[in-house]
Amino acid sequence: MSAKAAVKNRRVRTAEATADIPRAAYTVSEFCAAHRISEGFYYKLKLQGLAPRETRLLGKILISMEDAAAWRKARVDDDTAADE
Repeated sequence: MSAKAAVKNRRVRTAEATADIPRAAYTVSEFCAAHRISEGFYYKLKLQGLAPRETRLLGKILISMEDAAAWRKARVDDDTAADE
């Protein structure tokens, strides 16, 4: 087996082993895709103080599932308050 094939097999085994592990956080790109917003709009929200709380880990920005849920709830609450 070539080295390239061995690396590919290792990636497949790793993906299979982690398939059942629940997601704990989004990257900004994943968060935007999951919430159907563009990254540009995300950063516009961030400038206005309306983006979800971010966690920085080794130079990577992550948004926990809890922070994403809190962000969604806050947006609904803001929308409800505006309607009243």
